[in-house]
Amino acid sequence: MTKLTELLRVIASHNGLNDKAALTTIICARFGLTRDRSVYYCSEFAVRFCSAKGTSFSNTVLSLSNLQKVDHLPFLVCVVTPQENRILLANTTMLRKVSHSSHELRVDNIKGSFNGSDILREFEGIPNTPENIERLFNIHAGEMGVATTGFLLGHALWLDRGPLARRLARLWPHAVLVALWQAIYSLAGYGVAASGAYVNPLREPMAFLAKLVERAPVLVLGQLTPVSADFWGMYPTAVKVTVFALALGLLVAFARVAWPRLATEQRQSSFWLVGVGLSLALICASGPQDRNLVFVGFGVAPLLAIAFARLVEAPPIQRWRRSLASTLAVFNLALAPVLLPIKCLAILGIAHMFLPVDNSIPRDPAITGKTLVVVWTQLEPAVYYSWSLRDHGGIPRPGRTRILATSREDVSITRLDEVTLRLHPGDGFFASEASKLFRSASNPFSKGDTVELSNTKATVTEVTVDGRPATVDFRFSAPLESPEWLWMRGSRQGLVKWMPPKVGETVMLAVLEHSLS
Repeated sequence: MTKLTELLRVIASHNGLNDKAALTTIICARFGLTRDRSVYYCSEFAVRFCSAKGTSFSNTVLSLSNLQKVDHLPFLVCVVTPQENRILLANTTMLRKVSHSSHELRVDNIKGSFNGSDILREFEGIPNTPENIERLFNIHAGEMGVATTGFLLGHALWLDRGPLARRLARLWPHAVLVALWQAIYSLAGYGVAASGAYVNPLREPMAFLAKLVERAPVLVLGQLTPVSADFWGMYPTAVKVTVFALALGLLVAFARVAWPRLATEQRQSSFWLVGVGLSLALICASGPQDRNLVFVGFGVAPLLAIAFARLVEAPPIQRWRRSLASTLAVFNLALAPVLLPIKCLAILGIAHMFLPVDNSIPRDPAITGKTLVVVWTQLEPAVYYSWSLRDHGGIPRPGRTRILATSREDVSITRLDEVTLRLHPGDGFFASEASKLFRSASNPFSKGDTVELSNTKATVTEVTVDGRPATVDFRFSAPLESPEWLWMRGSRQGLVKWMPPKVGETVMLAVLEHSLS
């Protein structure tokens, strides 16, 4: 049992004690806590004891400067009431606002304090209760938080005081933490290899640099304008060239207009620029998505604020500079707040597209003993979405899933024997940008390559000129008529039942007749 788990148990065992001082003494003695003013801490958690007469709790809890010291740990507020000892997670992610003395709050001037009423009682549908504290803290210290290392470095370079070597040396705990996380991440088997969308910078440095050059301007375009980065993978080549040129042009023009203004606040501007640059580089390891711009936006916002303030004080003489500044102001101050909830609601549209697939797959308990074999589908992610939906709702789903083809052209299907199907899509396998998520063009196939799963073996029998499989034989562990298989194919209604042809027969699956477009 961890110290945090034990702490929650001990506090709950003293419900009704109704004595803050006595409970503080008991907990400190039990866990050997160190005191820093009103905060008590150890290597695994920090806690602040408060008291209240009823369910409401609005007292001042802590200053932000003191919270900053322990924000890397689960920070708990224990509210002692006559009936029970209520526990809330109160790290910065769980704060609604800062109530007191925060008018001069800046990254280099941490001021203000928060009240009990400022602590969120729920975060994205997850109640702030003891049983969810570990989950909520994991969100607070999520994987994307690695991007904060850019801001830590920027702080050491531009805002911290003292000799440079000493400032950089202060970063060693963070460096050790990131290295430890990366080691555990790799040893546990997490990560990516040979993907056309995700690149591991440590394993594929040259491929990462190529993606950095391609994706960084597109992501900046998505940050500064309504042109979303989400559609980059769907663009035809000509549109990609146009969007990339637009992104580069905007970057150059913005730099020419903004930098003279940012230079007036060199220390702060440089801090934010370092944080933005390194955060941007990290998210370029995955496909361009606006949702990954959280920490980039965290740094871009103050940079825009500084630039806009200086532009108002001293408007540029050239018309194109004034036009660019006005356009960016409209995009970021007027349109962005309106578009944000719309973009968030767009996920509902994706769910609407995916639901027909889930609705078409049987839900009876017997399905758990079957392998779903989808001979073709246009929306491969819809199948995975179905499993997440069912796991969340406790709904039975197939024990295994095999998706054979996602072609945009007709698929020729030949049955070679009792257990083998040969598939030949008109455009080959891995033809779409979405399918390249699972295999990079830099890792081509060869004739004879095999992929073997528990009950299915795929063998490449023919390849295209660019190294993609053109024809693949799928050999199953039992006759294709066996009840252990659930055969389906994609359709406008999601998925529909499909029957394999007889031995020696070839059927043509007309994709356009069944596609959603």
